[in-house]
Amino acid sequence: MSLRGILARTRTELLSPSPLDDTSLLGAGRAALILLPKDPQTCLRLAYQQLHAVPYREVKTCWRRLYTDAALWIVLEVVAEHLQKQTEEEDSDEKWVDRVVKELDMALILTGAVAREDLVGEWFEALEAFLSSQAPERPAKRRKFANQLPETFPDGIRRKPVLKFPIPRSRDLSLSAFQAKVSNPETQTPLIIERAIDHWPAFDDDRAWKNPAYLMRKTLNGRRLVPVEIGRSYTDAGWAQKILSFADFMHTYMLTPDPPSNSNFHSSANPPDSEQQNSTPGVNTPQKGYLAQHDLFAQIPPSALTSPPRLLLHRPATPLSNPSHIKPVDTLDDPC
Repeated sequence: MSLRGILARTRTELLSPSPLDDTSLLGAGRAALILLPKDPQTCLRLAYQQLHAVPYREVKTCWRRLYTDAALWIVLEVVAEHLQKQTEEEDSDEKWVDRVVKELDMALILTGAVAREDLVGEWFEALEAFLSSQAPERPAKRRKFANQLPETFPDGIRRKPVLKFPIPRSRDLSLSAFQAKVSNPETQTPLIIERAIDHWPAFDDDRAWKNPAYLMRKTLNGRRLVPVEIGRSYTDAGWAQKILSFADFMHTYMLTPDPPSNSNFHSSANPPDSEQQNSTPGVNTPQKGYLAQHDLFAQIPPSALTSPPRLLLHRPATPLSNPSHIKPVDTLDDPC
């Protein structure tokens, strides 16, 4: 879908039904709903405050909806302004894409984009199509960026553990052999089956998940936002969370041999439009950053994924029998 197409579709969905007639929004108050199309930024801040006023499980749906719809109204303003400047040949950069991605991803992360998840997904598809159409116009910039990325992520282990009890391995294990193994109590032990998923698209050279360039392309050139946990464990001093673009996360914590020290940590647990940053002074130990509770692959288009066949292996059901000292129970008639 083109930008103009998704723009029109979004405006229609936001206005039909009217926010004042949408039962899932009424709890936010009539004043906020009247203000929503005119000043979505104020409504976004209001909803953000309500999202953090109580534990998340107690947040009312109306505030999640208000945040999501306010973010979409802001996106409409940003994209409409870009299209106007494009017509006047005044907008040649892609900073507006950064803003749109930020608003949409924050809505997904904070609210789940309640009742608008499909629409938000269509926005990302439209943005990916737009960026792909613009790529031939910037070949030099694209080559320079691609040359900065390695072909694969570093996978070296500094201190390899000594295996005292290595797990047996098998290759090209047949279904009957696997069934025989799991059916026999004496052989129900761990087993590593090699080359069982070599056919998965994730291992193809053109879309391998181990290839940083591929993940960058599929996250809108690294623009997609991801919640990152900083620190070895949440029980450690200085552990915290922040939201980064995928490009920043990858370059800082996945491609850099030495991660940043804790003294350089900045939290992003602030309102969306706030520039305030919190740091942990006096601690200068390297920090780990990881996507412990984030489904990154949910952001990869479905065409890049494959679903394994739904197979179930089980023993035949044990036939029912009645002990000799118990009288058999008659089958009951169907009450219908």
